[in-house]
Amino acid sequence: MHKTRRRFQGYDYARGGSMFVTTCLEPRRPLFGRVDHGRVVFSEAGEVAKRDLLEAAARFTEFVTLRTWTIMPDHAHLRFTWSAGHADAVKKIGAFVGRFKQFSNYHIAGRGPGIWEERYHDLLCTSERMNRTVDAYIGNNALKWWLMHGDRTLMHVVEPFLLPEAGGDDLWRAVGNFDLIERPRLVSLRISRKIPASELPKVVEVCRLAALKKGYVYISTFFSPGERMVFKALAEEADIPMIRLVPTFMELAYRPHGLEPLLFAKKRLLVLSRMADPAEPPRRGELLGLNDIAAAIARASEDGRAVYVATPQGGGNQVGATPQGGGNRVGGTPQGGGNQVGATPQGGGNQVGGGSQVGGTPQGGGSQVGGVPRGGGSQVGGVPQGGGNQVVYIVSPRGGVEQGGDGEGGR
Repeated sequence: MHKTRRRFQGYDYARGGSMFVTTCLEPRRPLFGRVDHGRVVFSEAGEVAKRDLLEAAARFTEFVTLRTWTIMPDHAHLRFTWSAGHADAVKKIGAFVGRFKQFSNYHIAGRGPGIWEERYHDLLCTSERMNRTVDAYIGNNALKWWLMHGDRTLMHVVEPFLLPEAGGDDLWRAVGNFDLIERPRLVSLRISRKIPASELPKVVEVCRLAALKKGYVYISTFFSPGERMVFKALAEEADIPMIRLVPTFMELAYRPHGLEPLLFAKKRLLVLSRMADPAEPPRRGELLGLNDIAAAIARASEDGRAVYVATPQGGGNQVGATPQGGGNRVGGTPQGGGNQVGATPQGGGNQVGGGSQVGGTPQGGGSQVGGVPRGGGSQVGGVPQGGGNQVVYIVSPRGGVEQGGDGEGGR
């Protein structure tokens, strides 16, 4: 008899809900088939388990709706919802899962030893966000299995190696398409957390178009909200690769998450991490350090550059301007003797304009940065800039201008 117990104290099951259930074979073995190129190829037992799961859902159709599911070689995942108005909902949930396990056990093993572990693992999904996350996890499960256990070239691990751009003697590990780090036109991307949420879609579109039209390969931690939005937008394109730096120790058995399985499968992703074992959780300073390393890697590549998307700071600062010169700050007002590119000279500073270049990058009113119009009332990748807009794109070409100081205060 399948035992049930109230797993989530305080939740009123009678109001309906959504649940994620995992149940595994005991002992774990590939009884239900194999995974080939990210798809499950069922054995005869796997076909039986699939049939019995669908039949169990049909039998409880007035109570349960099976939303997403997968039968893996040695376990099963399913998310289902149940309707409101059932005082005995906990019992019915146990009966639904129990019927699937009991009937598949009988049809596969007869009266022999049971094939399933006695209990199952359940998780109450309390928001649509949780539902979407679980559905993506279930949908990518076979692909993740293939990446981990099938074609090892897709999750190719390179270790240990020195990363000259990072400095020091830290050893690094890479997972994914290591050839990406040798690509030209690497662009390190850092997007400030201070950018208003209303401006982020414009920033994402600029980055997306630059990758499509210019062939840029972005390298970033993809950690801030804006960077995560860029990662998602680029992942949904057909052929745009990316390099991700992660701040925590990455175990040999790296487990891809979110959109990463699809990118690994298409050889569009490289993940880099130090091999040092951290003594404490990642700190803000670690992320800022990885941003610097990403910028150094990008500038070392052919036609590479570093991009920092920030909000203007300081009185008189102009959107689309790139302050530079001794002691100047990113997003600040140029000081005593400092040059300013594509803006009005201040404090006795000089002006670089009229189509002149800094580090091989045209600057000035109506000019371009890396082929993207900037400055004054011009546009950045089709997004109007200047005159009170909230975003400034600070570009540091290889061998060119460096961002100075801490005017943005980091992230």
